[in-house]
Amino acid sequence: REQRQQRAQASKLSKTCGGDEALAGRAVALAEKLGFARDEARMAEFLQLLEDVACKRQGSTTTGSSPRSASEASEAVDSNICCFATGKLYTEAILGVGVSRSKNNLATA
Repeated sequence: REQRQQRAQASKLSKTCGGDEALAGRAVALAEKLGFARDEARMAEFLQLLEDVACKRQGSTTTGSSPRSASEASEAVDSNICCFATGKLYTEAILGVGVSRSKNNLATA
């Protein structure tokens, strides 16, 4: 009976990992390292967590919001938003820190 449950868990884990045996092996190794690989209830909870993560990941990629490459992400950066003093983009530095209004001009703190 125990072997049957282990085979069922291995099958479920393989299915959850998308057939990637290396990933399934890493998940089993983690469960063994943390000491719950032999605990049926905790292992079932772990497998359920992995399934939920896999379902969430599949749901986010099937709705049209596919993972963007680094080049696409860099195109989304607006180069017009930059520091007036250093010229750094808003992705490179925190803008507006230490800047205050002094009459009609900007002053640094």
